[in-house]
Amino acid sequence: MLQYMEAMEDAYAELGGHILRYEELTADPAARLRDICAFLELEYEPGMLDYGSSLEGAVLGGGFGDWNDKIRSGRVQPDRPAPTEDEIDDVLRPMCRAWGYL
Repeated sequence: MLQYMEAMEDAYAELGGHILRYEELTADPAARLRDICAFLELEYEPGMLDYGSSLEGAVLGGGFGDWNDKIRSGRVQPDRPAPTEDEIDDVLRPMCRAWGYL
């Protein structure tokens, strides 16, 4: 996990971009999607939140995120509670602090 976090830090340092926190997306998907569209200079369309209509027959596989039943539902699902500091591996804590999670 740390290698992915460090790669994201390196990419952001090199390229910049728009930061989207998963928990913010799940708390207010429409607002966060509007932010992404504005950053990308795209027009927001409410149907973007109903991505399930375009998944019929699609094969979804592993990777980042909840690629199981949550993504197959076709709608953004609520986030699960964040782990407490003592539930986070010691090696990940510095990055979690840097990203404002601790």
